[in-house]
Amino acid sequence: MSPIETVKTALKSKKIIARPFVKHRRPVGVRRRATDCNWSSEVFLIDSYLIKENQPILYKLYNGSRCSFIREELQIVKDMQLPPQWILIN
Repeated sequence: MSPIETVKTALKSKKIIARPFVKHRRPVGVRRRATDCNWSSEVFLIDSYLIKENQPILYKLYNGSRCSFIREELQIVKDMQLPPQWILIN
């Protein structure tokens, strides 16, 4: 008996409740406007980087997201001057 058949027979009369693995940051089905920010207003420091041959350099942020970013996804900030707070709230 194959593993798939074994699972099917074991779960034949049982109900399975499945939940999504990833929780969305925003409600599903809500459309974004062109004026919505798609960047973070926070400023992060680069914690570490990973260099592999024939691959782009991956940067990890200190106290930021767990994922890595490439150079084109980051922006260098010289003077930390943000737009007014009322723009960042919307």
